[in-house]
Amino acid sequence: MKKNIELTLILIAAISIILALIAGFYGPSWYERAIKYAAAVVVFNFFMYKLFVGWLIINLTIKAEAQRLPVKDGTEDHLTIKITLSKGTTDSLWLEDIQVRISEVTQPENIPVVVEPVIHPVNFKKRTYLPGVTPEKDDWWGGIPQKHYTLSSGEETFFTAYTRAKPDTVLCAEIVVIGTRPFYAVERKKNPKIQWRASLMILPLSGPSTT
Repeated sequence: MKKNIELTLILIAAISIILALIAGFYGPSWYERAIKYAAAVVVFNFFMYKLFVGWLIINLTIKAEAQRLPVKDGTEDHLTIKITLSKGTTDSLWLEDIQVRISEVTQPENIPVVVEPVIHPVNFKKRTYLPGVTPEKDDWWGGIPQKHYTLSSGEETFFTAYTRAKPDTVLCAEIVVIGTRPFYAVERKKNPKIQWRASLMILPLSGPSTT
């Protein structure tokens, strides 16, 4: 939060507390009312301040891991990216999409050159049970109007993406997680989605990959 906004909030809170004390001075048992009014205003200001500084912002931890193995003919490398999502204690996440972009890092400029624009994790597509089928079996997403996975407080899950890469190249995996929150259940199209980002440098097989 910007310093001037924080100072403004503190000033408003101080003025409201003073006004609450003054309002309690009138009538019998003025000191009891003054204390009650001031306490109520303090509590209200505390929660309003927390809302302004991001008390209810979703906390999500992204962990990325890479595994790189040579293809038998040696012309390419298998590359998998494991993305672990750990939900914190604040709010729940409605997960809509995960995208991975793979770039080659050139030397000596260290400029990433995109080689794979968008990779989606394997099996990220939603599934549903086929009605009236015995025994029950699942099929790929059948068009039911529910576009989110739900990740509640304290839960953890992971997805894995796969591609191939040229050997002896330094790669950068850029990850974006897109979702929303139950508080915004009635979404308006003009509202931007919430995004979380992470990146991972992947060294050639002659050295270990780093996070």
